[in-house]
Amino acid sequence: MPFSQCTLGIDYLSGCYYYGPVLLGTISGSSIDRIEGTEDVLIQFTSSQNGDQFRIRFKKEDEYNELLHFRNQFMSTFFIPDVGCPDPSSTSPKHEPFQGHYKLKVKRPPPYSNYTLYRTYNILYVVSQSKENEGDVYHILKIRLSFSKKYEGPLEEILVDDNRSYSRNQLQVLLSTVHEGNKATGGLVRLMSAKAIIGFIRFTSFYYMVIATELKPEGISLGHVIYSIAGYDIVPLVAEKGNRISFQTILSTKSDHLEQEEKYLGLFNMVDLTKGFYLSYSYPLSQSVQHNVLTAAHDLSNDLQSMFIWNTYLLSEMSRCVGERWYCHLIQGVFLQQHCIQHGKQFQLTLIARRSRMYAGPRYLKRGINDDGYVANEVEVETIVEDEDSHICSHVQLRGSIPGYWKQDVSVAVPRPPIQIIKNDPLYRTFTKHCSLLLQRYSAPIQVFDLVKMKEKHPREQIGRASCRERV
Repeated sequence: MPFSQCTLGIDYLSGCYYYGPVLLGTISGSSIDRIEGTEDVLIQFTSSQNGDQFRIRFKKEDEYNELLHFRNQFMSTFFIPDVGCPDPSSTSPKHEPFQGHYKLKVKRPPPYSNYTLYRTYNILYVVSQSKENEGDVYHILKIRLSFSKKYEGPLEEILVDDNRSYSRNQLQVLLSTVHEGNKATGGLVRLMSAKAIIGFIRFTSFYYMVIATELKPEGISLGHVIYSIAGYDIVPLVAEKGNRISFQTILSTKSDHLEQEEKYLGLFNMVDLTKGFYLSYSYPLSQSVQHNVLTAAHDLSNDLQSMFIWNTYLLSEMSRCVGERWYCHLIQGVFLQQHCIQHGKQFQLTLIARRSRMYAGPRYLKRGINDDGYVANEVEVETIVEDEDSHICSHVQLRGSIPGYWKQDVSVAVPRPPIQIIKNDPLYRTFTKHCSLLLQRYSAPIQVFDLVKMKEKHPREQIGRASCRERV
């Protein structure tokens, strides 16, 4: 097959050669040779799986030079020679901690990073602080608190951004004026400080504001600090002073309506935001490095772009009321980082796992695909390599449930419940839609790895294979 009609790829981290989607072998077991009297190139691979020999013949001079360049670069950079290689730790000078020199420029202005919450009997003031050219600049959000047991209006009726900038002295004068004007009902009270606004949510009654009160730095990627949530709070937007109805009074009132409110609030509190949630003030964590480098404008308004933003629903109403600097985007997943030294050179290895919000759920309860083409518990894993010379390499891998209509009955008292096909799709419409979404998100080519068992004593996983055959 001519080289122009296929893809010969090199995985620098694992040392593997791929011919299209097929794993051929490692570079240490390969050879690239010219065929005398012709311009043809013969490449021989040794399979890393079973030791079989593969030979591929190409006919272009430039392709041979490119392959040879990659081979030499790979061998000199990532492989240690068998003979005459001293221990790098004993001969190399001591290195300073890894400091990347490359910083990805992001068009979106950074969100506010410091908040202070004040309240009167009927208004909650959210004061943000940011660094500008002229020094510290402050902005204010005003939230009108609910006085009734049930508020059915939209968020935009109670949430107001005054769109003004205040200096420190101007802010102090404003807060003092508000305090003097509300002395009869308790004045202006400072509640707490916060690091980020996660969003707003309403169940059956009033709104709640979800805020991150403490952040923990986890590492630096592409010049941007990545944080995990170390503390958070859920602030009920109800009155608490004077003769008004308090939050505790509302929830203590016996009614079916408020019982549902407590139920949903309890379910929401079961999600621990201190475990597996990450954010960055300056870097779009929900997108891959390739997308962030090639795309100037970060439009996250559609589902395809926001599928990895976990708090999209919490921000759905807020984003229509205030500017984008008032909130941060969260991802759920994993952020790991390791500094390495190889051949006296430093590089940083970063792993980011992003879980999709589109069809998420507990294991066994969320399986297969939905009608929109999203598969259950889809996770995008990105590996980023940065070196001292600002060279960057990124590899993206996606995993998800088998894209067919299937389920597992968890009521069966067995370790692995049997697979059940719940709906037939003879034209593979949802599977085709799923592939279309992948092409829109990642472009071509897309390599698909089938991890379903080929041989089983008792057919189990193969039942899922029957619901989605090779139709790519």
